[in-house]
Amino acid sequence: MSHNLDDPRDENLEVKLSIPKAWANPGFDVMPAIGMGFSGTVMMTRNRYLAWPAVLLGLNNYLNQKPISSKDDTGSFQAIISGTAALMLTYFPMFIIPKQATAVQTPIPPVAP
Repeated sequence: MSHNLDDPRDENLEVKLSIPKAWANPGFDVMPAIGMGFSGTVMMTRNRYLAWPAVLLGLNNYLNQKPISSKDDTGSFQAIISGTAALMLTYFPMFIIPKQATAVQTPIPPVAP
């Protein structure tokens, strides 16, 4: 009887899982927090120029997240959603609220004696 080295049930052939060093968890990622801070500032001040960095920070965090940190982390999605909401909040009134026409002053009719 030959010894099969490819048997997945053999406990002697088990290899301990090792995570690559590039995936090391550096700690708390501050980019989603900065993006959420920008979004909150935009929503309070209605400053439309700060909404764009909030969206870009959210997209940056989403594109640069590592697989090990994305396991339980939803901060990137929240940063994208809040940045997009802040962008919509600042630009949406430009399309909804109509510009009021300038008031034309009509002359007052003379009073009859």
